[in-house]
Amino acid sequence: MWVCSLYRQGEPEFAEANIPLGVRLLQPAHRVLTPERVQAAHRAGMVMGVFYGNTYTDYRWLARLGADGILTDFPDAFLEALRR
Repeated sequence: MWVCSLYRQGEPEFAEANIPLGVRLLQPAHRVLTPERVQAAHRAGMVMGVFYGNTYTDYRWLARLGADGILTDFPDAFLEALRR
């Protein structure tokens, strides 16, 4: 079973702090996500999900950052935004 973590999501070394815990999936709030955090997660072999995005602007921005997944209330709108 995968562990999804929010542990220490507001700290710069968010991904690194979760490595010793065996975390494979990070899912921070979208407001704390940066390209550097996504890259750090990927370097550590983790999947970067995002909690959450619900607007076209959120969807496009999170896709550009390289997030692997998103929690959204509107999956149909998300998929449409990615097709554009």
